[in-house]
Amino acid sequence: MRYSVSWEQKMNAAKLYRFGYAIDQKNVVWKSDGIRSNAQFRHIAIDSIMDTDANQFQNIWLWTDVDQNASFGPLFGNVGQNFFKIVLTSQEENVSTNAPPRIIFRGLKLLSAVPSFPPPSAGGGWANCQILNFYFDKAEIEN
Repeated sequence: MRYSVSWEQKMNAAKLYRFGYAIDQKNVVWKSDGIRSNAQFRHIAIDSIMDTDANQFQNIWLWTDVDQNASFGPLFGNVGQNFFKIVLTSQEENVSTNAPPRIIFRGLKLLSAVPSFPPPSAGGGWANCQILNFYFDKAEIEN
């Protein structure tokens, strides 16, 4: 699976390595690990990320590239700021679609932004990354 994140659906998106939510103030559950299809992506979105019983703090953690060419660039200086929305998109490997599934998060506040290396699952190489934690008011899945 490939994931990306942007401010709007039609903007250049940054590569997203992992996404998940915090079950307490210290431990992140990376829900993207193990997803193999768009159907699983939708299931994880609905049954955990958007479910307030599972995601009690209504937060989303994103491990992304710091991509100057994407709309979703470095956010290190924006902790505490509010954002209207972010769009998380899923794409199956070697599958092309005009309408990939998306999770749209609205009413966000950036709680933390930390520079990072890519996760070990990234398959080698080096890139500037950031680990971001947002609170969100609501989320919806598209497609």
